Amino acid sequence: ITVYTCASVVELITQEGGDRVIGARVARPGRASFVVSARVFIVAAGGFENARLLLASNQQQANGLGNQHDLVGRYYHDHLQGRSGYFTPTDPELFNRTALYDRRRVNDCPVMAYLRPTRALMEQEQLLNINCFLFPKPDQRQTLAIDSFNALRWRHLNPDALVAANPPPRDGTLGHVLNVVRGLDYVLKMAYLASIGEQSTAYGLGHGGWSELSDIPGRFTRYEIWHSMEQSPERDNRVTLSRERDMFGSPKLEVHWRWSDEDRQRTVRAQDLMARELARAGLGDVAFERDACGMPHLDRPVGSHHLMGTTRMHTDPKQGVVDADCRVHGIDNLFIAGSSTFPTGGYANPTMTLMALALRLADLLKQELALDAPPAFNSGSSGSSGSSGSNSSNQAYV
Repeated sequence: ITVYTCASVVELITQEGGDRVIGARVARPGRASFVVSARVFIVAAGGFENARLLLASNQQQANGLGNQHDLVGRYYHDHLQGRSGYFTPTDPELFNRTALYDRRRVNDCPVMAYLRPTRALMEQEQLLNINCFLFPKPDQRQTLAIDSFNALRWRHLNPDALVAANPPPRDGTLGHVLNVVRGLDYVLKMAYLASIGEQSTAYGLGHGGWSELSDIPGRFTRYEIWHSMEQSPERDNRVTLSRERDMFGSPKLEVHWRWSDEDRQRTVRAQDLMARELARAGLGDVAFERDACGMPHLDRPVGSHHLMGTTRMHTDPKQGVVDADCRVHGIDNLFIAGSSTFPTGGYANPTMTLMALALRLADLLKQELALDAPPAFNSGSSGSSGSSGSNSSNQAYV
């Protein structure tokens, strides 16, 4: 394997008929571009960049490669994250019996449990995939105080950051300061305990260990309910080329995205059913946090950074960009690897699935390359700042 660093692929070049890629143009800061020629090209640049490269490769095909049916960049979806509210146990001793839901390491791998609806209930209620994480919290006054403390601390340490790892409340600076003042007793206590490693100021997806504390019922009064949610693939949720250009003169991307009313309503229904089952089991009550229309909030509208769907898979080229082998429809030696090929996303992390698809694609290519003849072409290259030699290989990973 030869790896080129500080080298960005800006265009895929096809032969005249457009059914085969013959080269990948590579740009380098302050130097001439060059072209890599190969028998097979695999684009594995992530959910956004996979689509951008296909759309920007529009010299032979005006709409970009694989985009004869205007599908490249469409059906973008992510795993949304949001807080539905708080679950208060009927018996505080429940905190001592829920270590399974704490983030911990098993065989040197971080794991944690969650609640989710059964498949039968999802089919009956027409729900999307959703799970429910449980994070212990103190009472409302103390929760607001420590959340605001963390928000102010984050802003001080990361003044230019747009999104925190654990998103703060939506209050302004003055609101955060007032929250801290009202709960100063708790903030001082937590800051001290955190400084000596006795307790985190906030437990969440990235912070575990609460089940190993002493007197857990004396520290917490309720659980925060946090969701990872499936988003329905919608045609108009998409990425498109922008009029703005990057340092290489390539178009940047624009993201067009919304959370549909139908998905929000399905999320509300799933939350209501979860609360009903917790109450029916005698475990406790759920207090929801919703907007003025009774709909759930998205505390992280950026999602989980699991970018999916922009080069979706389908056997029909009128409904997908790649086929079941991850081959771009109509281009016999161009493949896409990664979660951009996912037609749907569920709610679980995509890494294992995209690795399985990549391994499957590797097996296919080993078979095809063993049958193919050696390369019968070698592409030259040119760039705006001059010309350079080309590089040739059996496979090119973009």
